[in-house]
Amino acid sequence: MPKFYYLAFIIKACLICSSAQGQKLKYKDIFPELDAKNYEVALPKLEAFLAEPKNSDHPNGNYQMAIYYDQIVDKSHLIKDSTAILEASAKALEYFTKAKEYITEKELKKNDDFYQSFYRRDLRTGEFGIKISDVHLDIEKKIESMEALQKYGKEIFKKLQLANKSNAFCTAAYKNLFQRFESYNDLLLMVGEPQIDTLKEMADRESIMKDAFDDVRRAVSKIGKKGYSPELNLVAIETYGVDGLTEVDVFQNDVEAWEYGEWAYGVVKKIEGEIGELRTQLLAFDKKIKKENESLKGLEDIAFETLTHEIDPYIVEKLADLDEDPLPVDLFMIQIKKNEYDFMVNPERNTRIGNLDDVDFQLMFTDSLVSVLELMEKDVAKLQENYVLQGQKKYTNFIKNQYGGDFGILKIRKAYEEFFANSKEKWIMLNREYTERAKWGIAEDESDTIFLDVVADSLKADLSVDEDLVAANYTVAIDRDDESNIYVVGIDKKNVGKGFVAMVSNARKIVWKEPFELGRFTYNDSTELVKGKFVPSQEGKLTAYVYTSAKNLKKVNLSSNLVVVNADKVGQVAWTNEIVAKNEPVEVKFNELVKETVLYMMTEEEMESAGPEDTAYYVIDRSGKLR
Repeated sequence: MPKFYYLAFIIKACLICSSAQGQKLKYKDIFPELDAKNYEVALPKLEAFLAEPKNSDHPNGNYQMAIYYDQIVDKSHLIKDSTAILEASAKALEYFTKAKEYITEKELKKNDDFYQSFYRRDLRTGEFGIKISDVHLDIEKKIESMEALQKYGKEIFKKLQLANKSNAFCTAAYKNLFQRFESYNDLLLMVGEPQIDTLKEMADRESIMKDAFDDVRRAVSKIGKKGYSPELNLVAIETYGVDGLTEVDVFQNDVEAWEYGEWAYGVVKKIEGEIGELRTQLLAFDKKIKKENESLKGLEDIAFETLTHEIDPYIVEKLADLDEDPLPVDLFMIQIKKNEYDFMVNPERNTRIGNLDDVDFQLMFTDSLVSVLELMEKDVAKLQENYVLQGQKKYTNFIKNQYGGDFGILKIRKAYEEFFANSKEKWIMLNREYTERAKWGIAEDESDTIFLDVVADSLKADLSVDEDLVAANYTVAIDRDDESNIYVVGIDKKNVGKGFVAMVSNARKIVWKEPFELGRFTYNDSTELVKGKFVPSQEGKLTAYVYTSAKNLKKVNLSSNLVVVNADKVGQVAWTNEIVAKNEPVEVKFNELVKETVLYMMTEEEMESAGPEDTAYYVIDRSGKLR
């Protein structure tokens, strides 16, 4: 019975006792109400009766008082009515103990009407009656039950309070972490020692909570009280910031609590393992590339290929999983590009930069240098204050120890901005100069120029093209050798009917230029493409062709649209051949054994269905004879 009922009885008892003052109470008048369980009427009288010193040891009076409190215990919930049940069980224990002492054989014989609930047949003798042993055995069981309730009930409440306190700590700690670190990855990267200590305590608190519930279940089994059988089910936290935010009532029968401890243990394990290893790798890689830069300032023999040009794949992969825009990546790439830049502009390490006539190298060199500077500039531009501050929160020790914190990085950005302002434009201008220079082959005396910027199938044989762009020569095709010499085949725009073959050095000087006859070669001077190609040839020789569409032929018998020319690499033209072709060769091969050039005019599949009037290929022998 809840505590407030008990208080109501006390108040009512006082009122009845007050009205009954001066009136002598007799137990035989109270017992019928007690036996009928009419405690509202009987209990105040019984309490008043026992309150008299001469009645305090009344056997059945004490027994009935114990029965009353025993019924309160039986009707109360172990957890919901915890205070009332402990008080009632204490009272029941007190009165049952007295009753056992006071109920004797004499009492049973004298007042057997009070103990009719124990009237039963003796299985041994077959006689009906009331046995003192039955009465005492029942009371002893009641005493044991009340003692257990007193002993284990208090333990249950104590352990439940401990479980509740542990769960409340974990809930509050988890919510605080989520308020501070919005994403799980931020949590992994940003937590410091205080938060790690909290995570470890969450794991300990969950163990305490589980142990407390085990103790509660054991204690409940000792009491044997029905209506409360606690079960603890821990629910895994799978989605950070979604799971784990709801409150839990640990005092209900079936408790579903968030598994904070296992989650916290997993976080700590990941931080101390995977994140710890990543931090070690970040530090090691940063030291490595900075050491490379220091080595470049000394006399150590270092090849460009041995420099670090990419971030360690392990670091890239791990950072990509944790951070959408990791600051260390930008810092690493800036240093990597700075190392490349320092190597490239150092004349003692990059000896070719002093050769200003090495046009191909200078063009490649300045292209690469400008690209390196642009990539550096792009990464440096990201080093704005908010970005750096956020990055420092994620990689605190790394940024502090390797870069002097956020202030150190902002100083680095300023230094690089000054560096770009002083250096970048110089290299851009030099790159533009060599880009333009690479397009032209120029005679030693500057009397002739050849435009070298040819893109296949894009130039038209348009004689009205700007003279300043292509000069007097229309380049049809180019080829290169291993020594960066450029070979050119084209049309002489100022000498009708003439083509030319030329060799241009890497310094873009025309080494030699030899004309050849175009003969009957006809092309439209405004609309159609003139194409050309260098094809396989004998060692030390050059073979190329010039082609225009058959649509340009004026008269089949008087015009050609394909001219093949052969020359050696010192500028002597060996032979030319004119051909009237329906199409450009699909493939050209050189037969080393017989020194013949074969121009295939159709594919193998087309050859299978070709008619007698179709020409599948042309063969030019070593002397230049066409068949």
